Amino acid sequence: MIWLDAPSYVMISFVLLWWVFNLYISDRVLVAASDAKELTEGKLFNEAQQLFKQAGISKTRLYLVDSPIHNGLATGMNLGRGTIMLTSATAQLSLNTIKAIIAHEAIHIKKRDILSNQIARMLFFTVIAAGSYLFYDQLLMLTDHIVFLTILIYFLMILFPVYLSFIAQWTEMRADYLGSLLLDKQGSQMANGLYELGKAQDEAVKKKLSYSTQGANSVKRKLSTEREGWFLRFIEFQFMVHPPLYWRIYSLRTYKGWRSTLMGWAGARLKESLPDFFRKSIHCNEQNTKEVNAWK
Repeated sequence: MIWLDAPSYVMISFVLLWWVFNLYISDRVLVAASDAKELTEGKLFNEAQQLFKQAGISKTRLYLVDSPIHNGLATGMNLGRGTIMLTSATAQLSLNTIKAIIAHEAIHIKKRDILSNQIARMLFFTVIAAGSYLFYDQLLMLTDHIVFLTILIYFLMILFPVYLSFIAQWTEMRADYLGSLLLDKQGSQMANGLYELGKAQDEAVKKKLSYSTQGANSVKRKLSTEREGWFLRFIEFQFMVHPPLYWRIYSLRTYKGWRSTLMGWAGARLKESLPDFFRKSIHCNEQNTKEVNAWK
């Protein structure tokens, strides 16, 4: 565009159209790149179709990816092109857990969370660009004060992941809550599904470490379903896409409505990010384990 000496509005339009095109084909690219196989029959297919029907996204397709990683993901930017992908390792978990994972991903598709997160990124960059344009003279003055300019740059670098984390975690909590409503046992089934998924992930990590590190079995690691120290909680709540797994399980067992779930998560982002000597610890790990064993 620069070489062609195109006007600025043409450049902006081209970038936006290219972005929309990439969003439109993103699910096809991901399926092709991962060599995923579409499920069209069987018990898992039938259970998934029932969940898709309940969620109002009956055109969603289910794919299996040959991978030892326990995970599931949703892709596709609109209701007509929704795709859910499960790894082969995830397909080996209990049926109730797989249904919980599919229900969670189904809500991501129904609410178009993949598109929402992309738009959130674009809004952030738009605000930065608009601010740079409106306050160009002030920014130019900052070049004479390199310390203040450096502080501003680092502030924006920290603000960006915190902002994305807030948006993404909000959609994750909503997917947990609304997804649980699609299940027979609702909140308890979603909580137990997350617990089993976390346990499988932990066991896979432990097995991998035993192959790659001498004495790995002697290394003490907390399970992902357990409450970590305050600094790790701070990192997870403020910078990660998903809230800590222990909190997701705790919220599904504690809160009965979306409003209380949302308020509980918003409060936890602040309170759980503080050192323990500032507040009382949430003793939910032992209770979660007992409830899971009782449900099984």
